[in-house]
Amino acid sequence: MHKIFLCLCKNEVIELYKLLDSFKWSKSVTEIMFELKEKIGSGGMASVYLAVQKSLQRPVVLKVLYPHLAEDEKLVQRFEREARAAAMMRHENIIQVIDCGRQDDVAYICMEFVEGMDLKKWLEAHGTPPIEM
Repeated sequence: MHKIFLCLCKNEVIELYKLLDSFKWSKSVTEIMFELKEKIGSGGMASVYLAVQKSLQRPVVLKVLYPHLAEDEKLVQRFEREARAAAMMRHENIIQVIDCGRQDDVAYICMEFVEGMDLKKWLEAHGTPPIEM
């Protein structure tokens, strides 16, 4: 099992604890791998944060499974399968998975950060692209 990775900025402590309030963090959280910068999105299974990978001083995206879903082992396994499947793909238009794991029942996926507009904003600005694109 991976050791976690979160170093919370002062302004993120309250927000993250609200998100993860059903979990009791152990002292292993202080074994810092990432520093959260800001919440950049959320979806059906997880919240997404911009973070810094401390060891390499590079920006990354951290996807954290919602606490109520982490109680279901099958959903956690599905989340981990998603990370493994994405990690096997290599294409210039696919984000690379850097790491995934669990700490104190919190499942995460760490991915490369790419500067620019996300797909939702692009679709809002340009509409659905033609199939032949």
